Amino acid sequence: MNELAPAAAMGAAAGLRSFTSPAALSRAAVAGLLKIEGRPLAVFRSRRGSKVLMALAIAELVGDKLPFMPSRLARPGLAGRLISGAICGAAINSSRGRSVLRGALAGSAAAVGATLAGYHLRQALVKRYDIPDRTVALAEDAIALGTAFVTAALLKPATDERVPRDSQQDRQAAGGSPCRAR
Repeated sequence: MNELAPAAAMGAAAGLRSFTSPAALSRAAVAGLLKIEGRPLAVFRSRRGSKVLMALAIAELVGDKLPFMPSRLARPGLAGRLISGAICGAAINSSRGRSVLRGALAGSAAAVGATLAGYHLRQALVKRYDIPDRTVALAEDAIALGTAFVTAALLKPATDERVPRDSQQDRQAAGGSPCRAR
């Protein structure tokens, strides 16, 4: 597999739904399938951060269907998708011992490409084939979710070992208590 393919796939999912990719990566990191190190990415490996990212992803899936939501091509939406793709691509490449910069570039480029392709394809399907917008949006949700979660599930750490779950150091780096609360 091309070394940038996972970063690009996760970036493409972020281009369709900006919080889906971070949520999928976080679930993989918390489950011990992905080794994400460094304080800037600590949110990915904390249980609390994973729950917040999942909640944001669900809120985005619901919010996308609301008629008053701005276009994904507006600057804030496009910037958010670009940043999400870059962060996810960087995290994937970092976890695999590959170039973080190349991962960020692949993720952000794929995010922008998928944002534009998703927008124009959705518009064309609604106009040309008279498919209800909500139906196309749900199909787009399925593509984003499938791409993000399947890509995350297929990732393996560079050492090809499962990483330990929720260590004391990880909780402290994420701002949590060193004591385990249940």
